[in-house]
Amino acid sequence: MKEVNNVVEITIAQTEAGGGQFYEFEPGMYDAIVADIEETDNPFEEDKTQLQFTFEVPGYENEDGTTANKRGWANPVWNSKSKLWGWAYAILGVEPAAGEPFRTSQLIGKPCRIVLNTGKKQDGTSVIKLTDVLGPLKTQPKKPGLVQRLKEE
Repeated sequence: MKEVNNVVEITIAQTEAGGGQFYEFEPGMYDAIVADIEETDNPFEEDKTQLQFTFEVPGYENEDGTTANKRGWANPVWNSKSKLWGWAYAILGVEPAAGEPFRTSQLIGKPCRIVLNTGKKQDGTSVIKLTDVLGPLKTQPKKPGLVQRLKEE
């Protein structure tokens, strides 16, 4: 940074355009963890916001060694027909309590599964986008082994 004509100037070198350092997912279903939820401007509706979910995908890494992630968006609408309600229901595994407000902290750190599909951007280019959020896989309880059964007899 330097000052030119009483204005702070920042010089940024030109780089080659490319996919960047982020992991490029294939369409499919992935185990994930809700890493962050933040309120952002909605680019499709003036003066409205949306919730940006960041899902970390363990087992997949970006080029810099950080855990790969995928983002998804939901409108901040909290009722039984909203995407936010559906995602919360899937992640928590229980129907949200009637009359209770939604708190983002309820979902942070929770496991889930995300579904990624091929889509098109407005300019016609192809993109892999998050299309659904499901609850985590439920593990089947183990059947007692022979030793456990003998102890119970």
